[in-house]
Amino acid sequence: MKLIVIIVLLTLLNSCSGNSGGAGYWFHFVFVIIPLVVIGTLILRKAESISDSLFVIEGQIKKALSKLENLEERLKKFEEKNDDTK
Repeated sequence: MKLIVIIVLLTLLNSCSGNSGGAGYWFHFVFVIIPLVVIGTLILRKAESISDSLFVIEGQIKKALSKLENLEERLKKFEEKNDDTK
């Protein structure tokens, strides 16, 4: 909370303008640059967690596929065994 008060006071003391011709450096820094950095950081964190989740899902799919292939091989052997006994 103190940080917000300090930022607001700094922008008020500097009039939020460089040469009274428009928005100045503090205005851009506080209301443009800092929010962009915060939003970018949040997006990167979400992307990392999504990436980790996708790697976990990929591992589970590979494990399930290997089990399925083993079952297919067993089924083929069982069918061949039944064909030989007939």
